[in-house]
Order: sequence, then structure tokens, then C-alpha cells
Amino acid sequence: MATSDDKSAYSIPETRRPDGTLRKARRVKEGYVPQDEMPTYMSVGKKITKSQNSLPPGISDNHTEISSSKAKSKAQKKNELRKLKKKSKNQESAEGSDDIKDTTEKLDKCNIGALASNKPANDQGQISDGRKRNIEKKLRQIRELQKKFDNGEIKELNAEQIAKLSKKEELEKELAGS
Repeated sequence: MATSDDKSAYSIPETRRPDGTLRKARRVKEGYVPQDEMPTYMSVGKKITKSQNSLPPGISDNHTEISSSKAKSKAQKKNELRKLKKKSKNQESAEGSDDIKDTTEKLDKCNIGALASNKPANDQGQISDGRKRNIEKKLRQIRELQKKFDNGEIKELNAEQIAKLSKKEELEKELAGS
């Protein structure tokens, strides 16, 4: 494409663009290759893979080798054994489902709640320290509320205050039971 001039420089002649305009003639050095004509860069690894087969690793061009090799590898045998064991476990669990149904029926018949109420619980006879302090605090608040109402500081009791005063006897019984 490039033509030689008398000054040992090459020139690319003017060309017409697709839209009709002209490209000027250009002077270029010897050995210049236009960008459009340059081959795309390929790394060494890409060249190697392009020169190799396009088949997946382990498969050759000869289909006869694939059909004739029926022997299984160690990993294939191991996987088959694992699958067989899994199937046998699933079959055993299906047979064992009848046993599960029987045991669930027995558990339904069993009265677990009765056992829990029959045991001599430590909580029934004694109150924990935290609960005791809680009851004493509530009783103190009830006494203060009653005192304020008696002195006239509070003229009318609302529903919450009335409910609190009504619990006084219950709390005293619970505290006395400990």
C-alpha cells in the first residue's frame, strides 16, 4: 500500500472515506503497518490454548477410545457406593416411619403434665428472694397510695390505683406463705 518516495520515506496515498471525504496522503517510515491492518495482540497462554484441541480436558478426538473404556475410576466407584448407602438408609427410614408413628401415639397417650404437678416443687413452699423483694415493694407502694388517699392528697382513685389496692390481701398472703 505504501509507495516509496525519493527520500527513503514511504507515503500512503490519499483515500476516500465512506462518507465521501478524502484522507490526505501521509508520509510514514519504512516498515509501518496501519492500525487497521495490525493483528490483535494474543498472549502466550492464549496462543497455546488456541493451538490445542477445543475439546474438554480428558476427551480425545477418537470416539472409539471413549466407548471402549468402560472401566470406572476409583472416584466413580466410591461415589456409586456412597449413593447406594444413601438409598439403603432412605429405605430403612421409610420402614422405620411405622415405628415413629407408634412412638408418637404412645407419647400422645402419656400424661406429662401430671408428672410435673406431682413433684414437690421448691417454688410452691418458698418464695425466692427476688420475688419476696418484689412483693414488699408492691405492698410499700400500696401503703403509700392508701396514706395519700386517706390524707386527701389524692381525691379520686383511677382504675389502676383501685386494682393495686385490691391486690393487697393476695400479696400479704403470698408473703406470709414464704
